[in-house]
Amino acid sequence: MKIFISYIKTNILWVIFFIALILFQTVYMHLAGISQNDCIYGLVLGSIVFLAVFCSAFAVYFKKYKKLQRIELLDIDEQSYMPETSDCIEQLYQDIVENQVISRKQMRADKDKTNSEMLQYYGMWVHQIKTPIAAMHLLLQTNLSMAADNESAEEIYFRVSELKKELSNELFQIEQYTEMALEYQRVQSESNDFVLGKIKLDKVIRESIRKYAKIFIRKKLSMHYDGTDIIVASDEKWLSFIIEQILSNAIKYTKAGSITIHVLPNASNKIVCLEIADEGIGISAEDIPRVFEKGYTGYNGHENKSSTGIGLYLCKQAADKLGHRLEIESEKKKGTKVRIYFYT
Repeated sequence: MKIFISYIKTNILWVIFFIALILFQTVYMHLAGISQNDCIYGLVLGSIVFLAVFCSAFAVYFKKYKKLQRIELLDIDEQSYMPETSDCIEQLYQDIVENQVISRKQMRADKDKTNSEMLQYYGMWVHQIKTPIAAMHLLLQTNLSMAADNESAEEIYFRVSELKKELSNELFQIEQYTEMALEYQRVQSESNDFVLGKIKLDKVIRESIRKYAKIFIRKKLSMHYDGTDIIVASDEKWLSFIIEQILSNAIKYTKAGSITIHVLPNASNKIVCLEIADEGIGISAEDIPRVFEKGYTGYNGHENKSSTGIGLYLCKQAADKLGHRLEIESEKKKGTKVRIYFYT
């Protein structure tokens, strides 16, 4: 009954039109002086033709309804196989449904790809973070086994001091890996926690240098930075992350020499360029176009087993969202320059 009422509502104008046409024809025949029997015959004949057309159309409508009911029970990916359309409106509806299904498939494929990449990254991250943890266990066991009853206070102090230093270095590595995992999750998230504001560039740079000060000392690398009073439009937390990652890479791939941070002369009144340059092993020319790709490590990454190819990718993602531009210039065995362009 429900489908019949729906069919009537859908075709109400045509039903009214045909009933009015039949009545008009009957009245016309009566006024034209045709006998009453012939008028009744014409009315009955017209009604039969109307009912035949009406029932035939309803049968097609009912068949399509049943087919759509069966399609409704299928998986959503199979619901694009709709019955043949009878007009342009139905075709448009089907096109909309098909576009929705295609869009959903694409979204699911993108989500599956993201989840796969995330699982791959965290699998690699677990193996990475196990290294400093294992090193800390080894350091503790070694120092305990080497302890002797006849050691002097100075020797014990020296041993504890060295142990503390080594444990601090390994703990710093764990903190770095943990921070990287958190930033990876934030960048991949659809939520946006970027808050743009006026940032003192000098403050962010000095805090980043201070964070890596112990590594500079341990590796005997020199740092050159003269300071700046420039204020840029950025997000302090994410800008710190970008600078720290670039600085971390510079330290990692520089065995000896110096790292220089300076602000280049303004190419424009509204654009500022910060350059971080090192004297490290450099990047091969064929690797430079792909250094910002997720998971790409290149030749240096193969040489350095701890490289993940995630740091610069996250820098690029964050920079794009902040409206900053990243550039890399490098020559193998001569060092690398990374430039960040800001709006003031």
